[in-house]
Amino acid sequence: MDPLLRMQEDDRAHLLQCLEELSHFNEDDLKAYITRRMNYDKIRVDDDSFVTHLDLSESGLKGKIPSRIGHFKRLLELNLSRNKLHGVLPRSLGNMHHLQVLNVSSNENLTGFLPAGIPQSCKHHIEHTD
Repeated sequence: MDPLLRMQEDDRAHLLQCLEELSHFNEDDLKAYITRRMNYDKIRVDDDSFVTHLDLSESGLKGKIPSRIGHFKRLLELNLSRNKLHGVLPRSLGNMHHLQVLNVSSNENLTGFLPAGIPQSCKHHIEHTD
């Protein structure tokens, strides 16, 4: 079975849209990239097919983190480290009430604060390091 088909339809659409904004991939390349990440356990889904772990580190992503990233309601871990992301952390991150780990370190120039709504227990890495 195609790993993409294991992902809940809305989560799949949000992921494709986010990656379209941040990468140079066409749709077929995006699907292949997501499939590889799923095969290597970098993108994981729960028993209901919702994305719970999203590791897009070291993926050559560029630009501002899209606000739709907050649409992953069951996300536990988000790793966007070691890319070329910049701008303000989107408020929509605060919609991830189950988030346990957020890593946006080692990007170009991310600014702002952790949005309200992110659990106090969330381990976060937001520093800029080279």
